[in-house]
Amino acid sequence: MSDQTFDTENVSAKGKTHLILPAARDGSQTENSVATKLAEKFAASDNVSISLNRNAFNKATRFGSAIETDYKQPVKLRIGILNSMLSRAATDVMLTQRIIESVEWAREHDRLNGDVAIEIVPISPRQLEHGLTEEAKDTDLAYVDNFHHTLDSASFDDLNLDTLVVTGTVPREDHLHKEVFWPDMKEAIDFAKDSKTPALFSCLAAQAYLQDVYDIPREKRDSKLFGHFKQNILTPHHPLLKDIPQDDGPDLYLPGSRFWQSNEEALQQAVTDNQRLKVITESADMGASIMTDRTEQRNVALWTLHPEYNKNTLANEYNRDAKLGLNPDKPENCDIDNSENNAVYFEYQLPLLFNALAPVLTAKAKQDRTAQDAANQNDAYTAHQTSAPIAAFASPSL
Repeated sequence: MSDQTFDTENVSAKGKTHLILPAARDGSQTENSVATKLAEKFAASDNVSISLNRNAFNKATRFGSAIETDYKQPVKLRIGILNSMLSRAATDVMLTQRIIESVEWAREHDRLNGDVAIEIVPISPRQLEHGLTEEAKDTDLAYVDNFHHTLDSASFDDLNLDTLVVTGTVPREDHLHKEVFWPDMKEAIDFAKDSKTPALFSCLAAQAYLQDVYDIPREKRDSKLFGHFKQNILTPHHPLLKDIPQDDGPDLYLPGSRFWQSNEEALQQAVTDNQRLKVITESADMGASIMTDRTEQRNVALWTLHPEYNKNTLANEYNRDAKLGLNPDKPENCDIDNSENNAVYFEYQLPLLFNALAPVLTAKAKQDRTAQDAANQNDAYTAHQTSAPIAAFASPSL
């Protein structure tokens, strides 16, 4: 794709979102398939632009792109994603899309003003082939090799992250310590515990965190948790629940798809014994679904669900397994024939995700403004474009 400049002629008064993804590790023009798919998904948005960072794998460069904007120098957020899912590329697309959509949701609801630049730092476990489906190996291994960091080449500290997201994966063993991905998961847990870098652990990763930090064992369910499940709010008016009705209005539903869960009795005992561990939401089917673990040294969110899921995901999973002859149970509260009917279950997914990012954005805004003031910069400052944009889009908002 040819080099272009960002379209800043139609920037809204509330600002614009600049998404930055890595260019190929070897400096070639190899297409970043994730960037291409995201460009298609945001093609109708005049608020979102996408660029490639040519310095993504340069250890001397923390944030490889200076964004040119007519509004003001953007707040810069560097998000690491340790991705161990069955399809790395598809998960990168879904999770990055959700992150950007949550930022745009915040603009629409007067939660955010000004330009934001989000750089995604994809990270794969050292065992690159772990968990990949056979059909994903050919494409995903090439994608990972070109566009993902691994913890062999860079530690979490080396990557200078502002926040970290850790995905789950499909377990192959009864005990997590036997899994080939465990060393990477353990490294992520230790980093989140001690670095002060905010982190979000999802699904199996949340279970792994609870087991490692609080000795809460996992146990296999009698049947697969599969569906969209109504939640009970245990910690009203928590910051993670901002803009989510708690007294009246539509119910909060969250998606679940897993065979394992944390032992509820051990979890409740850990919550009783440790005031820093809090359960925010739970359901009769899922158990604890959203939790936090906070001290002066850590700011960890634990979601026993997949933040990247959308209205199509569970229906697609069911139809895939049915075609394979696996005779799956139908997901609860899910229309497998018309996914549009599942949109109601995702009404609050974007505010949930933005609420997780909001404290990081606030802290970065203060940090970046302080740095600008120290350098005698003002709101009219304009940086030079150094990355290679994929596209600059113009049309309606998300």
